[in-house]
Amino acid sequence: MYNLSVCGTDCSTCHFYGGMCTGCNNCEGKVFYLPEGTTCAIYNCTVNNKKLTDCGKCNEIPCAIWQQTRDPKFSDKEFEENIKGRVQALKSRLFKIKDCYINPAITGQQVQNIYKFILY
Repeated sequence: MYNLSVCGTDCSTCHFYGGMCTGCNNCEGKVFYLPEGTTCAIYNCTVNNKKLTDCGKCNEIPCAIWQQTRDPKFSDKEFEENIKGRVQALKSRLFKIKDCYINPAITGQQVQNIYKFILY
C-alpha cells in the first residue's frame, strides 16, 4: 500500500501505520504522538491555512516548518536526505497528475482512476 502524506512521507512505510496511526491524511494531521487535539504544523499550514492538498503545490517547499518538525532520530545528513526524498515524492506525484491531463488519449474516467491511485 502507498499512502503519501501532506509532507511527502509514505505513511505505509512507518511501523506505527495501521496500528497506532491511520496516516496523516486520514487523521487530518492529528497524529498520535502529538498532544490530543493538536494538529501537525506542516498539515495545519498546508491544508488548513493555505488550502493545498500537499506541500508539493507550495512555492516554499521545503520551508522552515519542515526544519522545525525534524524527527530527532535522524542525523543531519539523514534529515537532509529525508527532506530531499519527500520533496521528490511530492513533485513526482504532481508530474504524474499533470501528465494525465496533457495526454489526449486518456479519458476522463481514466484520469479520475489514476488520480485516485496516486493520492491514496
